[in-house]
Amino acid sequence: MITKSPHPNFQDESERLGSLRSFFSLIRKGITESNVIVNVHSLNEVKAVLDGFGGWDNYVPDKILEAMTTIWPEVSSVQMGVEGSPVIYIQIPLWLSQIRRNEAKHQITHEQALEHNLYVIGEGDESIEELGKRTAAFTGNRRLTEDERKEIMSMVYKAFNCWVEERPDDRSGPTEFDYEEGSHRFPAISFSIRLWWD
Repeated sequence: MITKSPHPNFQDESERLGSLRSFFSLIRKGITESNVIVNVHSLNEVKAVLDGFGGWDNYVPDKILEAMTTIWPEVSSVQMGVEGSPVIYIQIPLWLSQIRRNEAKHQITHEQALEHNLYVIGEGDESIEELGKRTAAFTGNRRLTEDERKEIMSMVYKAFNCWVEERPDDRSGPTEFDYEEGSHRFPAISFSIRLWWD
């Protein structure tokens, strides 16, 4: 089952949050499908999912919300759900503009794009890649280095207490933590970390 949040038919945030809370409560009770992933677009939606599903062994809602609050400004997108038991997918950004705290810095208006001819490939032999480079130069956007991406992954790792090898007696983090460039399984997002609690 694939769902998107916020659902286009919802009128306000409280209705979206209530629906997420109710939906995950039904999953927890075993009343509906137990393999589902939803996109979450705000920390309020994260909290609604956590409130609806509740705790599950090492899946402690307060700790997860604290970790999500820490990483939220640095990641691209988040999906939460259940694959038999709780799962979270966290997309690691490829571009500076994909980091949530930077989104507004790298956006341009329609007028700016027209003024700087950023909708049309330029004269001569300019390619679409060169147009992309011109646009990136104008907005200050660039691809993140591997070191920058590893730093974000490390921050996620630490925020979710994934130090099982270093502290074998501390099992408060997820059971599985892995990163995959491709999609783990549809509809999970590419370039994401998968956190799964057994």
